Amino acid sequence: MYGYSGKILHIDLTTRKTWVESKPEEWYKIYIGGVSMASRLCWENIEVGCDPLSPGNPICIANGIFAGTPVPVGGKYGLASKSPLTGFIGDSLCGSWFTIALKRAGWDGIVIHGASDEWVYVFVDDDRVEFRDASQLLGLGTYETEEAIREELGDDQVRSATIGPAGEKLVRIANVTNDGRQAGRTGHGAVWGSKKLKAVSVRGTHGVTVADPDALLKLSFDIVEAAQGPHTQKYRVLGTVANVLNMNRLGLLPTRNYQDGVFEYAELVSGEYLHDHYNVKTIACAQCPIACEQMS
Repeated sequence: MYGYSGKILHIDLTTRKTWVESKPEEWYKIYIGGVSMASRLCWENIEVGCDPLSPGNPICIANGIFAGTPVPVGGKYGLASKSPLTGFIGDSLCGSWFTIALKRAGWDGIVIHGASDEWVYVFVDDDRVEFRDASQLLGLGTYETEEAIREELGDDQVRSATIGPAGEKLVRIANVTNDGRQAGRTGHGAVWGSKKLKAVSVRGTHGVTVADPDALLKLSFDIVEAAQGPHTQKYRVLGTVANVLNMNRLGLLPTRNYQDGVFEYAELVSGEYLHDHYNVKTIACAQCPIACEQMS
């Protein structure tokens, strides 16, 4: 297969064992990658009727199909588990260098089973897996955790998905963070905390094989060129908050947990106001030519 390794890494936190599952090409044609693949892996591996914060609820990570290739905005991964907020399968999509490292390590996805007795973080170093003590990381925020892990491993190319104090305390809205980006929906941070899993860290050193490199490069260049055109200008200048005032005028701006569609102070949190008064610098997600994140 091109673009895939055909391998899913399974990690059991209870037994500290790992194994590899091979998937057929037809399976990939159906579930492709990202949220779709992560949700399917959750369906295949979850303990029926389990509590979301129990060992029977797996953590399922799946790369987007274009992770590790030149395709713009291809650095995405899906995260799925049973949500502690809803009791249903909850998914999040996140963009980061974490998924690129995972793809380059030779894995299309990871399924984490069970729960640890002690706080750990898992280090996936290509095809080698380590269970490492995370007690020294407890209480640290997500950014500090990423840096501490890089320092401990002596490699600034290691990428980590982490939880902070909220996840450790099983706050049901806690997220999972990597490279400043969040898998922010459905309370995944609490699921990680219930397993005493502080982080998953990855170092990948392999390339990604594609069927037609020249065609992929041309397609990627065309997308980059379009992404720098007039249709994305508002996002490149103001960021995703460019739509705040328009949504507010239409009565569609989610306000007070969707109780209202109009926010009386929308002007003060609009892209225009923030850009004029507080803008510091612009940041892009992994593999993204638009760079819509405006840091204030």
